[in-house]
Amino acid sequence: MEDSPIKNGQQPEGSNKKNRFETKVGFFSVAIGTITHVTSKPAKYSMVTVENHIRTATRIAILIALAFAAFAVAPESAAQYNTLAVGAEIGSPTAVTVLVPTEKRYAFEFLGAWDLDDFLFLNAHALVTRATDDYPELHAIWGIGAFVGIRDNASSSATLGISGKFGAGYDIEPFEVYVHLTPRFELMPETDFHLGGGLGLRFFTGK
Repeated sequence: MEDSPIKNGQQPEGSNKKNRFETKVGFFSVAIGTITHVTSKPAKYSMVTVENHIRTATRIAILIALAFAAFAVAPESAAQYNTLAVGAEIGSPTAVTVLVPTEKRYAFEFLGAWDLDDFLFLNAHALVTRATDDYPELHAIWGIGAFVGIRDNASSSATLGISGKFGAGYDIEPFEVYVHLTPRFELMPETDFHLGGGLGLRFFTGK
């Protein structure tokens, strides 16, 4: 009588095939599960990041396009700011301002600003104004600029970005009273969007 394969330490041929099949199935299951786990989260995060960058880039492009278009169509008579002025703004952000005229159609506005979330920054804009035909004292204000600042919190960091300024002013010589909106696009250390605005008062030294 021949010895049984089981007695000789050998598995029957059918049992070996079954074990090999189970091993292959287990290997592929683990491999597929690992690949799914590794790739699913980064892909989701990557899509969100790309969408945020696209949204931010679109806002920046629109702001720059509007500003350049406004400068392009501004007539020579738009130069309302022709003397040095100092002033202040109340709102978000709160700021002290200095306005420096140029020989061009625009003036440079410099702000030292802060707001209530411990954000101190310097902001500069090239501004254009245009008076209305019926009311010369009333005028539109627009421009584009940049800001740099320091955020003072648990993880203090510097920030850098571009900004715009859009509003309306009214002259009561030697003062100007104005309201404005200031969209700010933070580019470093991360992309973010803030919308500020407020009420401002300027004193023109040459009027």
